[in-house]
Order: sequence, then structure tokens, then C-alpha cells
Amino acid sequence: MEPARQATKQVTISQATIRLGSIHSVKGKTVDGILVMESEVWKGHAKGQSCFDLATILPTAFGVEGAAPLSEIGLAAATNVFVAVTRPRELLCLALRKSEFVALAEIAQIQGWKVVDLANGA
Repeated sequence: MEPARQATKQVTISQATIRLGSIHSVKGKTVDGILVMESEVWKGHAKGQSCFDLATILPTAFGVEGAAPLSEIGLAAATNVFVAVTRPRELLCLALRKSEFVALAEIAQIQGWKVVDLANGA
């Protein structure tokens, strides 16, 4: 396969090799660490046929009381995120919009997650 058409890209930063790719590119593999960046998932063109994956599934995953049940598109997003979060051996990072982070940070910390706000450097 031509390098420009590969599913993943490789970069080296400070002697560390990082592979950039989609969730699908790690399906069936195990990696040392993974960064899941929130993305918009679409299952059609109509209003209500898209969602932001992490914002949609994390309230349910964290057991937030009153979290909305997952819709069909939410279940599709959850399936993709499940593939991603079950790949790393050592480090799992989730990156999401600040507005969603604020709502979920405290509950994540209570559940034992190490929460780092990179936007504020804290």
C-alpha cells in the first residue's frame, strides 16, 4: 500500500514514535497507550442522527443519575468507543470539549480517574 494511503500515520516526537489512526485501525490490536478524541458520529443526514461520541456515552458509563438512554446513534458511538478503550495496556486518555469536561470531571475523579485539564494546565 502506498504510504499516503495507509490507515495510520507515524510521527516521532522526542524519540517517541506515535501512530495516529482511527479507532478502526486498532481493532483487534493491543497498544501501550491510546488517546480517544471526541468526535461527531453520524448515522444519516437528518437532525438527531448525529452525536458527539464521548459526550453521549460517558454520562451512562460513569453512572450519572438521569443520564439519557442511548439512542441508536449513541449505541453505535458506544461500540466504537468500546473498541478504543479496550486496546491500551498502560494509558487511556479521553479528550473532550470543555463544556462536557466540566460536567463530568468531578464524577470521574470520584470513580478513581486521574483528570487533567490541559486547557488550564491543571
